[in-house]
Amino acid sequence: MTNRPTKLRRWILWGLLGLFAVVAAGLAYAAASGWFAADTPPVSAQGPAQEPAPTPEPAPAAPIAEPATTPSPTQPLIATGSRIGERAPDFSLRSLGGEIVSLAQFRGRVVILDFWASWCAPCRATMPALHALWQDVASRGVVLVGISLDRSEAAAATYLAANQYEDMVALWESLAAAQSVASLYGVRAIPRTVVIDRNGVVRFNGHSATLSRALLEPIL
Repeated sequence: MTNRPTKLRRWILWGLLGLFAVVAAGLAYAAASGWFAADTPPVSAQGPAQEPAPTPEPAPAAPIAEPATTPSPTQPLIATGSRIGERAPDFSLRSLGGEIVSLAQFRGRVVILDFWASWCAPCRATMPALHALWQDVASRGVVLVGISLDRSEAAAATYLAANQYEDMVALWESLAAAQSVASLYGVRAIPRTVVIDRNGVVRFNGHSATLSRALLEPIL
């Protein structure tokens, strides 16, 4: 009688083992058949596939700015003075006819500027040749301007009228005014002649007797 419970326990144990084996086999079969697989597809470890990003269009190159240029002057800067190559100083004086005459108004013409006086013997000696030289080239845009250093307007006017030099531009405002212009041109003795070209530049400065047609021709 004592062995019967023992046998019963063995049968129960073997029954449980068998049942466990059946359940384990069923589970293994179900796993192998994919019954426990999820409905969603597997995902790669690198993440979901994506459309390749479009390559950005290169930005248009900015236009290259032209370097700023400074316009060059049409003429070089020239010092003002009475020496050859310098720009003749401007001045204004009253003429024997009562008009105010300035050097600037003759720009574009060749100016023969003569400092003289009726009391000056060398001036009287050189005036005929200077006046004749001017008459010879006057039609080519040359003007003869005489600044008288006479002590009176009447003395200058009388001399010019007597020698038929009234066709020149004769200036006399006062002795002080004439001396001021003479000083501006560095005149220390008369006669003195200065030739100014069409651009207002001094091209000759010397004794009136030394001005010749050969020296004047390249300036015309």
